Amino acid sequence: MAVAGAILGAAFGGWINDKFGRRKSIIASDCLFLIGGAIIMALAPAPWVIIIGRIFVGLGVGMASMTSPLYISEASPARIRGALVSTNGLLITGGQFLSYLINLAFTNAPGRWRWMLGIAGVPALVQLALMVFLPESPRWLYRQNRVDEARDVLEKIYPPNEVEEEMKALQSLSVCLLLTDTGGGASAHSPPISMFESSHFGGNSTSSSYLTAPDASSWNCMKCLKASSDCGFCAFEPNKYLPGACLAANDATKRACKGEHRTWYTNGCPSKIGEIYPLRYRGIGGGMAAVSNWVSNLIVSETLLTLTDALGSAGLPFEEVEKTLEKGYKPSIFSKKKNVDPA
Repeated sequence: MAVAGAILGAAFGGWINDKFGRRKSIIASDCLFLIGGAIIMALAPAPWVIIIGRIFVGLGVGMASMTSPLYISEASPARIRGALVSTNGLLITGGQFLSYLINLAFTNAPGRWRWMLGIAGVPALVQLALMVFLPESPRWLYRQNRVDEARDVLEKIYPPNEVEEEMKALQSLSVCLLLTDTGGGASAHSPPISMFESSHFGGNSTSSSYLTAPDASSWNCMKCLKASSDCGFCAFEPNKYLPGACLAANDATKRACKGEHRTWYTNGCPSKIGEIYPLRYRGIGGGMAAVSNWVSNLIVSETLLTLTDALGSAGLPFEEVEKTLEKGYKPSIFSKKKNVDPA
């Protein structure tokens, strides 16, 4: 039931993120986890109450699973953003390991299962208390036309000499969204004549191919990419006259882009959900990604035992493996000595 609740939490979490902000979404997920984990399940008088508590916990976990990386990526300095987003995953795994140790400590305590379930609310309570003092995502604030508040948050994150640069970056994102809303998508994929002199188009072989093509009006992004290995739209070159080199389909360019700290899609671009979606759809996109993860989790959880019973295991049962190791058997990768016969 917790996984089912997580699917719902992730699904509605995207809309809640875009409507009310990242910070309030995290606070809401903490409240759900605290109510479900520390109160309902720990004080449950009957099993069905525990099931309700698990649903609350799932809602909180699902919402937090897509909100936390989003908030971290938007409210952290660019120079340490990747490390902080990665640390989030590390701490989740570390928390799971710590939970096993805590459960072990309560094994012989009176009413041990209540302690095991109730203690889960402590991290949520700590995060809830700390989130009160943290700011909202500056990107979300700017998207809501709360420019002054966004600037105040950036002043707390960046040195004074970098604030204006970050404000310009937020403004650029808003301009891109405006272009999309007004049907500027087609012009965004054509040579920007209003910005660059046409005499410089010769440096990008795609530009000349586009200008001389009889069906140029029907070109899309992929057709432009296939026209030349120099093509693309991410303005890789400093002089901006060779835009998009990092989208070129050749290994040399991909290596160069990695050297410039750009993430190539074959090396894990989709793993940074907080960065790959446009700001306007970031909450919904993150929610959809989290839903797909939780649905896959649910499918694996519900089918694992059935498949194991129907297909069996590929090797020996764990009990037989344990007995074999007790006899002195060592896999050849660990020892060059003659192995003991597993039989």
